[in-house]
Amino acid sequence: MKKEPLYIFLHIPKCAGTTIRRHLIHFMDKESYLQVYSILDGTSTDKEYTNKQILSLPKEKRDKIKIIFGHDIYYGIDKLFPNREPKYITFLRNPVKIKFSSYNYGRTRLNKKESISADDYNSWKRNLIKNNKIITFEEFFSHKSVPNYMSMFLVFAFLKRMIHNGMIHKIVDADLNNEDIKEIKRALNKFYFVGILENPKDLLFLYFLFKIDKSAPKQNVSKKYIKMNQKNIELVRSNSKYDQEIYRHAINLNKKFKKENPNFNKIVKNMKYKRILMIPFSLNKQIIYEYSERLRKTSKKYGRLVDSTKETLKKFKIEI
Repeated sequence: MKKEPLYIFLHIPKCAGTTIRRHLIHFMDKESYLQVYSILDGTSTDKEYTNKQILSLPKEKRDKIKIIFGHDIYYGIDKLFPNREPKYITFLRNPVKIKFSSYNYGRTRLNKKESISADDYNSWKRNLIKNNKIITFEEFFSHKSVPNYMSMFLVFAFLKRMIHNGMIHKIVDADLNNEDIKEIKRALNKFYFVGILENPKDLLFLYFLFKIDKSAPKQNVSKKYIKMNQKNIELVRSNSKYDQEIYRHAINLNKKFKKENPNFNKIVKNMKYKRILMIPFSLNKQIIYEYSERLRKTSKKYGRLVDSTKETLKKFKIEI
């Protein structure tokens, strides 16, 4: 008898996890997914806490879970679900874009002092303000960020079998070595699907797997305080060789998956149309407007149709 699949999504921070998380929470039955995010007090950083939380769930509840996701997924968590077929999934992002995004995100948070928690604000204040001035991107990257961020995170998840619990920043980046990277590659090789955030089709394929036809609005969109220029791109590239290597490996795995699954493009094309059709049943009108603007940019006929529809409706005093 074929085992029911259990999708295990490792959410690497800054790699689209928030977007995916919102889709799961809004459009899936609460009993069909399990979030694994640390709520520890910092005194423990191993996987035992995660195991204890999962095993404390009644068996009938565990059997209903179709998707596990979060920062604190570790490779081997499927052993807690022995009667299921594990399918590990993760998404990686261009390491250069992660650094620019992190800087822009932090500055955006600083400008939202009234709408964020004091802890969040003070954290970014410590990272971005020096002598009452906002530091430059170069200063941020050189002194405040972890150069090989994805590699550090994956070392936690795959090699140390430890949940990250915010402690990732306390590991010295220099401790990374070539053997760590080889181990990470070997672990990623076992994944069912490694998505690339820069490939929009990869997200559509993920939603196909999760059976999510609807669409949630984007969140955590940062203002572009600094743009990517060649000088800063080279600064990041030259100091994040391990992340660059892991990212290239992920791209190769991504291409291999699509080559071995010739229906991939057909699946994502169908998902694209399904999600357009499901717009009226999504969260709010804002989503409809966003999709409409997107379609207007790609189709002149669609734009003319919308305009003529609006004019017709105006005659009946109907505004959209």
